Amino acid sequence: MSRPVMAGGPRSPSAGEASGTTGAEAMDGREPMLSRADALCRELVARTAAQLEPWSRLLEAARSLGEALVAGDPAAIEAAVVEQERWLGVIDRLERRRYRLQEELASAWGLAPSALTWEALARRRPELGAELRRVRDALRARIEGVEAENRRNRALAQQGLAWSRFVLQGVAGASAHTAPAYGRDGQRPWRPPALIDRAY
Repeated sequence: MSRPVMAGGPRSPSAGEASGTTGAEAMDGREPMLSRADALCRELVARTAAQLEPWSRLLEAARSLGEALVAGDPAAIEAAVVEQERWLGVIDRLERRRYRLQEELASAWGLAPSALTWEALARRRPELGAELRRVRDALRARIEGVEAENRRNRALAQQGLAWSRFVLQGVAGASAHTAPAYGRDGQRPWRPPALIDRAY
């Protein structure tokens, strides 16, 4: 018995054959999963890179705050703080989205989100290794810069508070020997006149 001949010319390749996958691979969903993981991976790198600009702006605001503290300019201090809060909000929104992508990509690869480190990502997508290193190093430099400025600004603020406390103590002590002195927390605790000390 002869086999039937299919009419209509040569058979068109199936979707799986056209994409280089077998029918079994197309049916079990492995190819769509690989495509989704690849898309998530690239979006994750892009979302991480998108944080570079906000972190740069936050670093500028931290530097501006330091200059304002040195100058003793209340208006400039307030403006710098508002700018910092603005960029912190932007960074927070970007980071939340980046972490959701990390969770999705880790799930696609069968990993826990915490296991999806820079190194793990570079191992699975070596073609993105150079871009990952560039983004990681640039982001780390900005974060460390912000942390350094924050430490400096904290020291400046503490120094300013200490000076204000010293002046207030001097004013309170000079006004009357029986006047209460300012304490370390800026409050004016009651103290018996005999214990009043201008150096308190």
